[in-house]
Amino acid sequence: MNTKDKRLIIFLISVFTLTAGACVMRVLALINHFDTVTNYFTKSGLIIAASVVICIATLVAISYLFLGKSNENLIPHFHGAATFIPSGLLALAVIFALRDFFSASAILAAATVIAAVCFVIYLFLNPFLGKCYSTLRGAFALAPIIFLLLFAVAIYTDTTLPINAPNKAVDLFAAVSATLFFTGEARLSLGREKWNLYTALGLISISLTAYSSVPAIIVYFVNGAELSLSIIQSVLIFALFVFSSSRVILTLFLSSDKEGALAAIISKETKQETEYSEDENQMSFDDLMGIGLDESENGK
Repeated sequence: MNTKDKRLIIFLISVFTLTAGACVMRVLALINHFDTVTNYFTKSGLIIAASVVICIATLVAISYLFLGKSNENLIPHFHGAATFIPSGLLALAVIFALRDFFSASAILAAATVIAAVCFVIYLFLNPFLGKCYSTLRGAFALAPIIFLLLFAVAIYTDTTLPINAPNKAVDLFAAVSATLFFTGEARLSLGREKWNLYTALGLISISLTAYSSVPAIIVYFVNGAELSLSIIQSVLIFALFVFSSSRVILTLFLSSDKEGALAAIISKETKQETEYSEDENQMSFDDLMGIGLDESENGK
């Protein structure tokens, strides 16, 4: 049966609404108050308001861990268009984003390439491996975690932007939030799902990846300015936003392995009837002793 988690719907609407509001304010701040030479804002009022709103969205997402509906009997699902389309988009974004890592150290670049290849394999296994639990997919699920950690390291150590540049910090938080969400994805494949934790991490990833990528892409097409290391990086973070959104929304339609009320009653009655039918066709030790005594008395 399908779950009807109205509480999750409310959280999704709240997070999306708050995130959309924060993105609009950040776009206006970037267009009107951002200096592309210094990479800082000339006026702080609008961007501070956007930061406050996205922090509220993140707090709402975290609160799902404690206030969300406990759905411990849901069955993970990795098939269908809701999985393979976002997985395909993310795989393409990962491949194109590799160009930005070749400017890093040779060790970091080599590790990133290996992690990226395994990441793409994992995204391929997601929709095409025909099991809800899979050790193979669980092993490859470590690849996106490693890749995104290296991505965060690349953002932090990049010298083209000041170390405390606002846009750099936003991208860094987005990469870390996506990393945490993929730890939840790995648990699904291994049969160790914690649905409230998974959903909360997904909501956090949705809010921070959208706040990072959507304004950056809009400003790029409006002013031609690259706010991140490159526009490809912003597209990668946007693909992470699409993937996180689709996976969390998909939980609304997952099946449960818990028996419904009618099925439980029927199962219980069938079990009782089976036990009764088995008992009535069996003789106890006392019955056999009784038969033996009756035959002895008749013989006398």
